[in-house]
Amino acid sequence: RHRAFDDAQVLWEFLQIAKNELGEERLELAIQQGLKRPAVPVQMSSELLDGLPENPGVYIFKNKLNDVLYVGKSINIRDRVLSHFANDYASATDMMLSKEAHAVDYIETSGELGALLLESTLIKKLQPSFNRMLRYARKLLILEKIPSEKYTGVAIREVSKIELQDTENALGIFRSRREIADFLYKVSHEYSLCPRLLGIEKGKNACFSYHLGKCKGACIEKELPVAYNIRFEQAFYKKKIRQWKFDGPIVIRDGDEGFVVDKWCVLGKLDHNNSISDLSWDYAFDLDSYKILQRFLGNAINLKYISPLQIPSNHSPVL
Repeated sequence: RHRAFDDAQVLWEFLQIAKNELGEERLELAIQQGLKRPAVPVQMSSELLDGLPENPGVYIFKNKLNDVLYVGKSINIRDRVLSHFANDYASATDMMLSKEAHAVDYIETSGELGALLLESTLIKKLQPSFNRMLRYARKLLILEKIPSEKYTGVAIREVSKIELQDTENALGIFRSRREIADFLYKVSHEYSLCPRLLGIEKGKNACFSYHLGKCKGACIEKELPVAYNIRFEQAFYKKKIRQWKFDGPIVIRDGDEGFVVDKWCVLGKLDHNNSISDLSWDYAFDLDSYKILQRFLGNAINLKYISPLQIPSNHSPVL
């Protein structure tokens, strides 16, 4: 009864003939290969794509001038690269890549964690035009708490580099003032915090939220400071940089590699022989690496890949 019945009937008959002539196993393999094979852009070499590894790592799209367009990561480089060229294009970025990409380089890693960290590093280093979400702004903004005998306030400090001591007192780290404003508006509504004390509303006397019943009167000292300050701490808890819960540096095993991490800073890698000769002991805090490590270490399943770093006496860190 369906208008496509005749087409479906022809396809079914064709599959039966193919199954009889080729065998079920060969037919199944051909179907799987066909489903995985998107429309490859004419300017992209099929041989290049066929040679991509099916291992974890990072891939780099380049245009005809060898400019870096996009950096991505995957546990299967080949499948992920080909998925960018699907006929139905999952995103506008994939459409643009299909038009402009002429080549793709790749760097294999031992596991997914290594791919995530390498992707973050390369995006900041290469500044690809299509990676807008993870490209670093030249300046970062630290939202800090202003202690007070009454109501706790906030201040914004602009920095070019995050120091370890900055993470201890920061309420959050942001890339733009718009991002901070959006976050402050959100917590002011969720926790009934005064927008004037948060610096997102100017004026005197009662704030506008108080007249709407959303502020409990801290702006006119009507609310008890202790009650306000408790909600303040609750509001910013999830955004704060988490305290390092280990006694010292740890090794996170990721396939054949091991990443040495301390205080959320990636200090270097160990090879399959556990050599620590390449460790820099450079405690440089990186916001993206922190988020990657925080998610990894927050998963109890991954605790089996973690062990304390055994430091020989001739490799003492310099802090």
